[in-house]
Amino acid sequence: METVKAKANAFVDSLNDQLSENKYAKLAEEKTGVKAGLLALGVGFTVAMLTLLVCGQEFFTEAAAFFPPAFLTLLDMHNKSIDVPFWMTYWLIFGLLNVIEDSTAYVEEIPLYFWIKLVFLAWCFHSTTKGSTLIYNNVLEKFCGASEAAPSIEKPESEPLVGGGQVPDEVPEEDSKPMTDNAEDEEEEGEI
Repeated sequence: METVKAKANAFVDSLNDQLSENKYAKLAEEKTGVKAGLLALGVGFTVAMLTLLVCGQEFFTEAAAFFPPAFLTLLDMHNKSIDVPFWMTYWLIFGLLNVIEDSTAYVEEIPLYFWIKLVFLAWCFHSTTKGSTLIYNNVLEKFCGASEAAPSIEKPESEPLVGGGQVPDEVPEEDSKPMTDNAEDEEEEGEI
């Protein structure tokens, strides 16, 4: 029990350190006499509970499983340190669960379904568990054959053929006359 209390205190202390430069957090701490980290946790919990009560369990689960991973994905992209297999696997799982929910009416009637979904998706995207990496390494990589046996994509050695949507490097200049589909149009042009 002491280790849980020590971890909670360490978390609140780190949150206080992060909020120490925020002028609104300082003001709230001065007015209430409560540490800014505890105030932030209290406000977050209150907002979460109000969202759950007002919007329902489905919205709460979708919001909690979408917004934090979306923010972390954008942050990784901005820092150019994105772990592509991790995030792609997470978003595939998230989308797959939503498609299953939308296509079946009975999945949502499973007791505690949204809580199970929330815990599973939090396990998938959390930085300490990285469940998406585990799923990618043990399921997707083997299922899709995306390991050493996957063919590499290389530039072909031969020149591409003109046509089929390919654009030639040089256009031949011998045909300056516009092409028409109708042979009668060509005959009429010659008669005039």
